[in-house]
Amino acid sequence: MKPKPVEHAIVLIKPGYSNRLKEIRSRLEKHGKILLEGKVRLSPKEAEEFYVIHDGKPFQQTLVDYMVSGEVPFLIVSNKPGKKYNDASFRQWMREHIIGATDPIEAAPGTIRYDMGDRTPDVEDKIKNKEIKKKRMQNVVHFTAADEDPYYEIGVILRASGWFDALPEQAKRKEDLRILLAKLTPKK
Repeated sequence: MKPKPVEHAIVLIKPGYSNRLKEIRSRLEKHGKILLEGKVRLSPKEAEEFYVIHDGKPFQQTLVDYMVSGEVPFLIVSNKPGKKYNDASFRQWMREHIIGATDPIEAAPGTIRYDMGDRTPDVEDKIKNKEIKKKRMQNVVHFTAADEDPYYEIGVILRASGWFDALPEQAKRKEDLRILLAKLTPKK
């Protein structure tokens, strides 16, 4: 059986949850390899760039406002060599088994979003319901979805955090960033 290719993802600990960093890191380390860890304070422009996938959606501005409201710890992770993730990709497996569904109410017990997120039940009151939906955006972490480009997201965060300043110029292109991260990923 051919080994699965190295995959990378970025985990952002959302504002208000940095006190859970140690527990989140511990859960990630059991199933993936943490390659790089840092903190960033996003500007509105950087948050909009990061969440460009949600451009035009009604919740985008609320999400951007939330993400610029505080410091955001981040971890760049990869799959562990030799670890089996069933037939799923590393990012699919991590989202399903470790991170959880975007809405903590829909997340499986034992996942980060279920265990640490706000699972306030829906109510009829529209004002309260709006606040609950807003709180659910505060779902502890952002994790690169299987269909999103991890190197785009990693690039935005490394630029915003100042890490790019330390990289050689050729490593600043998306493809070269992928190669650089692959070199950081342990082979065994």
